[in-house]
Amino acid sequence: MNTSTQFYYPEFGIPSYLIVLLSAFPFSIFLITFAINQSDIISFYIYVYTACIIVGLPFMATLNRENTALQSVKKPVQERGITAIQQRGNHKDWQWRGWKVRYTFVSNPKSQLSVILLHGFGASIGHWRQNIPELAKYYNVYALDLLGFGASTKPDISYSVGLWVEQVYEFWQTFIKEPTVLVGNSIGSVTCLATAAAHPEMVRGVAMISLPDTSSTEELIPKPIRPLINRLKRICSSPLLLQPLFYLLRYPCILRHWLGMAYARKEAITEELIEILSAPARDRYSARAFCAIIKAMLSPQFYPCIKSSLSSLEIPSLLLWGKGDRMIPPTLSKRFLNYNPALQLIEVENAGHCAHDEHPEQVNRELLLWIQTEVLKAL
Repeated sequence: MNTSTQFYYPEFGIPSYLIVLLSAFPFSIFLITFAINQSDIISFYIYVYTACIIVGLPFMATLNRENTALQSVKKPVQERGITAIQQRGNHKDWQWRGWKVRYTFVSNPKSQLSVILLHGFGASIGHWRQNIPELAKYYNVYALDLLGFGASTKPDISYSVGLWVEQVYEFWQTFIKEPTVLVGNSIGSVTCLATAAAHPEMVRGVAMISLPDTSSTEELIPKPIRPLINRLKRICSSPLLLQPLFYLLRYPCILRHWLGMAYARKEAITEELIEILSAPARDRYSARAFCAIIKAMLSPQFYPCIKSSLSSLEIPSLLLWGKGDRMIPPTLSKRFLNYNPALQLIEVENAGHCAHDEHPEQVNRELLLWIQTEVLKAL
């Protein structure tokens, strides 16, 4: 059964949800234009929110109808995906400060070295499904769902990289207690770097797969318009705007288009990957956690100083970067090399923001070689 043509208007040859979006879009543009001319922020919010509702509600209703009809087709694929994830280790829950933290662990009795894997924004343990089995052939492997993501609790709190650093450190104190190797992707990379800087006694080496640096982005904004940008950030962080956006983004068909920006290889965007990323978004409190995390990310206090953290590293460090990364410019990696001459850079061809998932064979090989030649050699 061909699901890709089930909800198309034959006379136009385009999806029904796109028809709904295009029909509501002009009126929403009119409302947003009218909102810009308002003299007070309350009126601005009202008009912008109304515009979002006009587009969002019929759009989401159409998507919901299509998504419901497709569930019977997708269910076998999703079940295979979930089963595959569960087979990648021993999943357990750890109570941390009253919150549940999901983690997985694959033991290797022949090794005394442990590796901790930390996912990026919107991801979870399952995003490492192609890396855990290979790394576990040589080392003990742990993977965590950071607080607010995956199967971990999603509280409405003030998030920061510092909070996740505390989570990782206390997890290490509880389960490992020996110097370990940290491997992260995106926000997970920042958390690994910040953990290594804050707790050098627990880290033997740190590997980062794409490393965001908001300070460099801030520098690109001309000083005269920075107050305007900050005001727009405050507006965009409102739950009135973020919650409708969240409910929209978690639809598999929308998520697939978003992943097209993060991934360079379209064939890497599988049904299993879609389920890994969309399943946690269906949790009861996922929307409120999404709003809280986005709001926190727009604050300068959310991220540590990347330059300072990299410059202070005195342990083996590796930077893996997809040459097709459209979310964080690969040219940024060259600046990081100036911060720490000992930092090694490996660029991955035909890979985007998640090189470990697009080219797991190469990334696994590079990680294992780096651990063997740099981390263990430094002991």
